[in-house]
Amino acid sequence: MSERESELLDELAELKEQRGTDSDVQPEDGDQSAAAVDVPPDKEDDES
Repeated sequence: MSERESELLDELAELKEQRGTDSDVQPEDGDQSAAAVDVPPDKEDDES
């Protein structure tokens, strides 16, 4: 993992703590695949 990727993951963790939810956050790691299962692609596109 590069230094930049580590920085992004740190920022993501901080955002999750501030928001209290990760429903609108697109993580850079394995969590993304889990989130995609819960949200149909067409609905995800409408929200973005």
